[in-house]
Amino acid sequence: MADPHPIFSQGWVDYFIPGTVSYDTDTGMPNLDNAVMRNLIAVDLGFEHGLPDQNIVDRLEVASSIKRLHELEQNPIPGNYDLAHMQRIHHYLFQDTYPWAGEIRTGADCQTRGSR
Repeated sequence: MADPHPIFSQGWVDYFIPGTVSYDTDTGMPNLDNAVMRNLIAVDLGFEHGLPDQNIVDRLEVASSIKRLHELEQNPIPGNYDLAHMQRIHHYLFQDTYPWAGEIRTGADCQTRGSR
């Protein structure tokens, strides 16, 4: 039977604010349950990697992406919904929240143990 614990690359863990990722003392595996992704919120107020409060980040992400979605309804990004087009849409929607908006996250080298 496959071990259900995911195998994370350090590149994936690096998408989170340092200090918000905890590690299982038995396995050494990262626990992302309370981790907060690096963000652009309050960087200008001294939060180097963004605001480390997931509840506030979630609320501001929703508010800003809804605003951006309404803008896209009025002025759509032209394209044919291929990867490059979807990346432009993702960037537009999340540009206020995440520094990697619109980029392919290459650090997500994650699989479940025992699976191929």
